[in-house]
Amino acid sequence: MEFATSSSKLPRKYDVLISFNGDDIRRKFVSHLDSALSAVGLTTLLHYENAVKSTHIQQPILNLCRVVIVVFTKTYSQSAWCLHQLQQIIQWHQTYCRHVLPVYYEIQPSHVRIQQGDFGMAFKTTAQQTFSEHELEHGLSSWSHALTKAANFFGWDESNHRSDAELVDKIVKSVLNLSALSATKFPVGLQDPVELLLQAINNKSMDVCTIGVCGMGGSGKTTLAKAIYHQIHGTFMQKSFIEDIAQVSKPRGRIHLQQQLLSDVLKTKVEIHSVEMGRSMIRERLFRKRVLIVLDDMDDYLPLLDLRNSRSWLSEGTVIIITTRDRHLLRKHQVDFVFEMNLLNENESLELLSWHAFREAKPKEEYHDLAKAIVTHCGGLPLALEVIGSTLFESTEEEWQTVLFELEEIPMDDVQLKLKISLDRLHSQMEKDLFLDVCCYFVGKDRAYATKILNGSGVDADNEIRTQHGYIVDADTGIRVLMERNLIKVKSNNKFGMHPLLQEMGIGFFREISGEKRLKNSQLLFDVDVEYALKVNSVRTFFVFGLKLLLKVFNFMRPIHCFSLVFKSQGRKSFEVLPVKLLSTRREISRQTKDALNSEYLPPKLRWITLHGFSSQYLPNGFNVQDAIAIDLKHSLLRFFWEEPQVLRSLKVLNLSHSMYLTETPDFSRLPSLEQLILKDCPRLRIVHSSIGDLCYLILLNLKDCQCLSNLPREIYKLKSLRTLILSGCSKICRMEKDILRMKSLITLIAENTAAKQVPFSIVLAGGECCDASLQCDNHSYWLAYIGEGDSVSFTMPPHHDVKGMILCVIYLSIPEIVATEGLRSVLIVNYTKCTLHVHMHGTIICFNDIDWEGIKSNLRSGDKVEIFVTFGHGLVVKNTRLYLICGESNYLETKPRLKKNLVIRFIKKVVE
Repeated sequence: MEFATSSSKLPRKYDVLISFNGDDIRRKFVSHLDSALSAVGLTTLLHYENAVKSTHIQQPILNLCRVVIVVFTKTYSQSAWCLHQLQQIIQWHQTYCRHVLPVYYEIQPSHVRIQQGDFGMAFKTTAQQTFSEHELEHGLSSWSHALTKAANFFGWDESNHRSDAELVDKIVKSVLNLSALSATKFPVGLQDPVELLLQAINNKSMDVCTIGVCGMGGSGKTTLAKAIYHQIHGTFMQKSFIEDIAQVSKPRGRIHLQQQLLSDVLKTKVEIHSVEMGRSMIRERLFRKRVLIVLDDMDDYLPLLDLRNSRSWLSEGTVIIITTRDRHLLRKHQVDFVFEMNLLNENESLELLSWHAFREAKPKEEYHDLAKAIVTHCGGLPLALEVIGSTLFESTEEEWQTVLFELEEIPMDDVQLKLKISLDRLHSQMEKDLFLDVCCYFVGKDRAYATKILNGSGVDADNEIRTQHGYIVDADTGIRVLMERNLIKVKSNNKFGMHPLLQEMGIGFFREISGEKRLKNSQLLFDVDVEYALKVNSVRTFFVFGLKLLLKVFNFMRPIHCFSLVFKSQGRKSFEVLPVKLLSTRREISRQTKDALNSEYLPPKLRWITLHGFSSQYLPNGFNVQDAIAIDLKHSLLRFFWEEPQVLRSLKVLNLSHSMYLTETPDFSRLPSLEQLILKDCPRLRIVHSSIGDLCYLILLNLKDCQCLSNLPREIYKLKSLRTLILSGCSKICRMEKDILRMKSLITLIAENTAAKQVPFSIVLAGGECCDASLQCDNHSYWLAYIGEGDSVSFTMPPHHDVKGMILCVIYLSIPEIVATEGLRSVLIVNYTKCTLHVHMHGTIICFNDIDWEGIKSNLRSGDKVEIFVTFGHGLVVKNTRLYLICGESNYLETKPRLKKNLVIRFIKKVVE
């Protein structure tokens, strides 16, 4: 896609590309599908062998499409052209995360997935005719992977429908409602509720619309809310989706949820100190704003905002959606429309089970009766069908019989016992342990951080991987298994998530195997014992007593993979116990019970230590942390890290954030394995020890808001593995040494609000994978971010604000040979409101000068609909385009013009070896 002049035609976008083989299918089914899609206003492109001359789909064509429908027929595998195209389509899907929808016409999906029957025979013949003997194995493997990947997507089997007309109707409705496909992998039974709720929202478009979705746990409330959110969020500037409120609010409180709501809507960090302050700020900051808010899994009557009175101060067009198990809560909040989730009927249940168990819309013939029997015992509950179906994926008939027998023994209303079948059928004890660890300790935690700790606890000093029952298992492998079983999820922010019912099941099992009934809400709280601990004034007594509590509870438990004694300072010498967790084995606990209870401080073998609000000025000599993998001492009163230096060879993560009195970092020569050093908001920190240059494995250094830090040791530029350096808010750092260019591994440098006037721009096309240099703006500025898939980004010019500059980030994939010679060719700025177009062609690196910027800005006004396109040389695939608008104060408030500065376009490169 290239634009030579401003008079060039705008790039045409296709809603749907239909890929198929053969004139017969084109004249029949495909023509009907194409006509139906066009009739509802969708732009289509028919793509088949006789339609084009090229061997491959040209990448720009795919880049202009939102959806690809692949029609598999008996003759599909007879075409090398089609199989080549499918490889391109799968690559496009993986790069841009767009939808690929398979249709099976007069062919079984399993024949496509594993290349069986006549389809499989033709597939092998086509490969033999296409590839040389030397290329055959690789070619077969590549085509096979593409077919299997495509056949694992949600799609339609023609044999399940009464007519082509019914099949076409279902496909068209699904394409129109892609939000359902974005909300869940297999959106069975979701389409009708989505349409119903969208109609309810449209009916209240001139008012504040509040909708409640209620139903039992596991019935699909969150999935429905996500589908609605995905469908309409693009029309809202201010929006927030707060998931799992019941889970999040218990450990972190309502204040955290209020902060998240305001931070999401306002696109800036907000600090709240009380629930009442939060309510007041929400009303003040959201006054007369049109917002989209989803409050998922509300569990009590304490709202984040007063819904009953919100209609008087929120703008018309606002949509608020609440999901809950409690219908009475919705009545109390007087929502406009209540939708109650119905359980799936028999046909829908069978389809959902089949998608998870067979990756098809119906079970294999020999499993049909077994599948129907299992569906009966799942009671139409989507979560149970999803988990049990995933458990039975690629299982034998005998395994299906066993699961059916277990279900027959469980009362129909006991959902947790049904879910526990999946836990019981994990292959190894370590996988079960990992599930319980995530369930009790790591929900809401970063996956990389948790995996680092779990891997450290599951291997010996020689880093030897555990082997159980013939399975080689480490934490990474085990987590992937749990994800495939749908027992845990990883959210878009890379944090672990888990359905509340699954977490309740895991905690119940945890209690059962421990024989301890005082475990509540995934955290070990000790009732009366905690009350006693709160009265303890000495740190030493507190630790010893806390350890006794731990040992008493864990003496008969399975191996636990984490320990943290977390407390908050209520003053200088009193403490509040929060979660208490232990990394040790049953044998070690017994030994500690006998020998270590009277030790001065903590026992050995502790791997994950969290002491929030630690009140000592330094870690005492007796503080035994030699085996720690992660130490988290946020909000401590530390002045120095330790009394006397210790060698911590296993330590990978050190977090001393918000240590108000910390003046200098530790000597890093004694922390040889450190990977993450987080010193955020240490306002008195003045010295970073020069030994930091010896940290061979350091990948993250966060010094944000260390206001007294005036310089960095030159040794920091010796770091060979550092990928992220954060210096925002270090207001006394006045320059960046050119030596920063020696840091070849550096990917992200964030240095807003520093005294540095510039970062060496040549740091950007340096770096092994990508570089991201954030330059400062003045203190009165804020940034608005917009993200677009592919080679364009759309946005609406913000109202009543002075746009002072823009930063454009382009993330693209390439091969090393191309990077040196090919790159960005042009930037196209289209104003759809004014029907104007600007093309800027400056070569590989573009920086807008003052003349450029004035021309661009003069053509952009408040409320204009704008899209920016980027064009690259051949072989470069744009993954996404991000735009940051640097905005000043409202025009209504400004008394004098401000200087326009820091006008720069920034590029990120990604090299694929």
